[in-house]
Amino acid sequence: VNIMRGIYLACCILAILIICIFLDNIRLEKETGRRSFSISLVAETLRHCWLSTEQKLLIPLTIYSGIEQAFILSSYTSAYITCSLGVWNIGYIMISFGVVDAICSFSFGRMVQWVGHIPFFVLATIVHGGLQIFLLVWTPDPNKVVIFYVISGLWGMGDAVIQTQINALYGFLFSDNTEAAFANYRLWESVGFVMTFLYSTHVNIAIRLYICLGFLFFGMTGYAVVEVIIRGRSKKSFKVNK
Repeated sequence: VNIMRGIYLACCILAILIICIFLDNIRLEKETGRRSFSISLVAETLRHCWLSTEQKLLIPLTIYSGIEQAFILSSYTSAYITCSLGVWNIGYIMISFGVVDAICSFSFGRMVQWVGHIPFFVLATIVHGGLQIFLLVWTPDPNKVVIFYVISGLWGMGDAVIQTQINALYGFLFSDNTEAAFANYRLWESVGFVMTFLYSTHVNIAIRLYICLGFLFFGMTGYAVVEVIIRGRSKKSFKVNK
């Protein structure tokens, strides 16, 4: 415990130093009558969710982004790693998740400008969907530790796609209303986290995996519809300009 506290404290201090040394100063202009908590922003967030078809279609996928993170952090570590290998192996196995997630997040975030969003979302669907089906039928074997690392790393790859590409997609779709859009993003992602942590202690691992698969399917279906809408608008715009 003391080692963990020391690591967290060192990371906090390092983060503060990096911000102080390398981050440019942000000039904030005070506006009269403006409060830190804006009722108008809350209203605009709700209005955006209600009126935007694309936002409503992306809600299941955004919720899934919270569900899949909560699943790997709580359900996978407790139901698979702890029960099969012992709680002391959680940290070692989850290192592969963090390393792969970081590398893929950096790489995919830069590759999207050349290949677009679609190939990455297809990759995430195949990787996460395949892993969830595998976990449903897999019987963990303590003698095959490498499988635990592979699952953790592949989940990190899928998570990298989900986190980077949903952020990029929100920025692309709602560039004219980013505050309300990203407020919705955080809201529905948090719903996914809360849901998963609430039911994780009351239902077995199979049901948790079925819930993951359900939100993955409906989320990617909603995303596919959004892509169809975007391409339809682009064709109409091209015809008008022509």
